[in-house]
Amino acid sequence: MALLLSLLLLGCSLAREQSSAREGYLDLSSDRQLLEDSAGDLDGVWLFRWQEFIEPSIFRAGAPTGMFSIQLPSIWNGKFSEGEEMGLSGEGYATYALELKLPDAPSNDQWALLVHEVSTAYALYAVTSNEVRLIAKNGRVGKNGSEHIAQWSRRVAPLPESSDGKMWLVMHLSNFSYVRGGAWKSIQIGTAGRLDRALTVRNLLSAGLLGILLVMALYHLARYLMRRTDLGSAWFTLLCVLVFVREFTISRMADYVAYVPTDTIFNILIRLEFLSFQMAGPAVMGFVGVVFPSSRYRSLTRLAWWLSAPYVFISIFMSTQAMSMVLKSYYVIMAGQIL
Repeated sequence: MALLLSLLLLGCSLAREQSSAREGYLDLSSDRQLLEDSAGDLDGVWLFRWQEFIEPSIFRAGAPTGMFSIQLPSIWNGKFSEGEEMGLSGEGYATYALELKLPDAPSNDQWALLVHEVSTAYALYAVTSNEVRLIAKNGRVGKNGSEHIAQWSRRVAPLPESSDGKMWLVMHLSNFSYVRGGAWKSIQIGTAGRLDRALTVRNLLSAGLLGILLVMALYHLARYLMRRTDLGSAWFTLLCVLVFVREFTISRMADYVAYVPTDTIFNILIRLEFLSFQMAGPAVMGFVGVVFPSSRYRSLTRLAWWLSAPYVFISIFMSTQAMSMVLKSYYVIMAGQIL
């Protein structure tokens, strides 16, 4: 116990202390830990303009007037902007902006950002005194549903060099595919080499897990096909498939295959992600019910499937907005299944 407490205290003492963005400005020029740590975060208060894509080059002269503050990471639902007395809806488009000051990059390397998925398309620009560069994008941003194409993936975005260490990060973000919009995950900053290695290790771990799950699924499927009375193998095959689909979708492995983003691909991937979550609880109960047979437990398993059926139906046949709207209510059902 003493050893565990010592390790916890040591972890707290080594926790990274980093400045947060304030009113659209973040100064990391004196943050020497940034050179040593794997990554920092660009969390804090960014500048925000609702229903407008501000031209990135405008920020060379400073932030335009009339921009509001927004916390990143967060969703923009319910936030207030000019003329929005009832709060913002999930659908719409906006401009995020942050003025950033960085120390000199290590030799033979450069600063970069690791951008996780946002809801649900973005184009990220770096604006220096010398150039305006598009450094990362997901899907296609648009001012309406016909222009917008959703995509979720992770990107390492190298930053351009700046003579004075200052630059603006300008993100155009749009969402017409999900009930909640905005930049809801932290944007990490670090050296390009470290971020590339971290993302590669994560992808390799996911690929290894997917391979193990595939082998297990095929093995237990073969066992069931050879002996149809082995329902335990059938349920375990379903479990392996669901976990495989879940890991494949949330790790964004599909986005490492070169393809042109389309709404159809996004719809398929998000439906698979939701279905793997909604079917996991009843599938686990079905497997446990075979291992420990009980008439009462079989009744509970049937009840779990009946409760999950409406959500499965919505995830297959309804819009992605409808799917995401009812997702939180399923957490209660999942908690009941766990109990």
